[in-house]
Amino acid sequence: MIYGPDTKKQIQGSAQGIAHVTRMLKSLHADPLTPYLGKLSCPTLLLVGEKDPMGPRASELIREALPEGVAKLETLPGRGHWLHVEAPDDVLRAIDAWREPAA
Repeated sequence: MIYGPDTKKQIQGSAQGIAHVTRMLKSLHADPLTPYLGKLSCPTLLLVGEKDPMGPRASELIREALPEGVAKLETLPGRGHWLHVEAPDDVLRAIDAWREPAA
């Protein structure tokens, strides 16, 4: 569950869209992307919420699978999985700071 078993929140969206996401997740289980990460060479920003139910460790594993020096991992304190919904301003600040590092 996205929000946990005791939530009163409901997922809104089209049945077709949710079906597409479900198929995508199933395909990732069968053929995970992690083994391919070592081939990436572009700079990468990984953002994760401190309270993400999947845990920041999942993002650390992604960073570790990327080539040395390619990725920056930033953990947003007090935030969960849906950073773009929970803290859009924090996400934008992190992206802007990453794109324009201090001289």
